[in-house]
Amino acid sequence: MNHTKFLVLAILLAASCTLVNAQKIGYLNSTALLQEIPDVKQANASLETLQKQLQKRYEEMVQGFQAKYAGLNEQKQRGELSPKQEQEEGAKLQQEQTKITQEEAAMQTQLDDKRRELLQPILDRVSAIVAEVAQENGYTHVIDDSAGLLVYKDENSDITPLVKKKLGL
Repeated sequence: MNHTKFLVLAILLAASCTLVNAQKIGYLNSTALLQEIPDVKQANASLETLQKQLQKRYEEMVQGFQAKYAGLNEQKQRGELSPKQEQEEGAKLQQEQTKITQEEAAMQTQLDDKRRELLQPILDRVSAIVAEVAQENGYTHVIDDSAGLLVYKDENSDITPLVKKKLGL
């Protein structure tokens, strides 16, 4: 009986060692890889253009607000406003300030949506190619080393060149 238990234990131990040895882990630096893809460069240029347009529109809104605020202060200092008019104009400025804040949030959402629209298909394509490369080369796991957190890495486990080749870079 003990001999049978020992034999079963030995077989299980051998099987688990085989499973551990069967794992093949690769890595890549996705940030560096993405910077080399022409579609990413084009998407980033489009996003930068949109961001500049939105920033210009925002600055114009703020400048208009500041001009109205300065004008209201001048009228107030010259005594041209009754307390009721001052209160009404102050309320209008508060509403405009709220509108500017809401518009700023909408602009950020617009930029984020455009970023997702332009980059997500590229990221999906790269992910699919990484999966293909991993499967074709027997990798069970692929780690992204963009943050530089790998303490040790065997250069032979870097799949970046294989992914670049599949991407046509």
